[in-house]
Amino acid sequence: MDDRKYAGHKEQCGEGRKQQSADHGAPERRILFAAFAEPGDIAVGLSTSGNSHNVLRGLDEAARRGLLTVGFAGYTGGRMADVDVINYLFVVPSLSVHRIQEAQTTLYHVLWELTQQALTE
Repeated sequence: MDDRKYAGHKEQCGEGRKQQSADHGAPERRILFAAFAEPGDIAVGLSTSGNSHNVLRGLDEAARRGLLTVGFAGYTGGRMADVDVINYLFVVPSLSVHRIQEAQTTLYHVLWELTQQALTE
């Protein structure tokens, strides 16, 4: 998922799959994240293990900038469960990478739909 919607100030950082972290592999994403993110916006980070250094750095920067932070992790949450910069953490308690990523994708889409509904009310 390459989710960017700068008019709505939504940014996603993640590991693997089709995601790119806000700090990995695409300098223009770092610049856009820094240029467009405002306090009160939402930053979402996905990590199968919960230990992705780049995702943790992205969420730390987002929290420092006053964004609401949402994390998705698998297994037992990894380091994402231990940090205090994530406002809401969804942990998929499975040992299967495939099940973790499927559940994270489903959760992400449901939360995005609910967010869109709340913004239009």
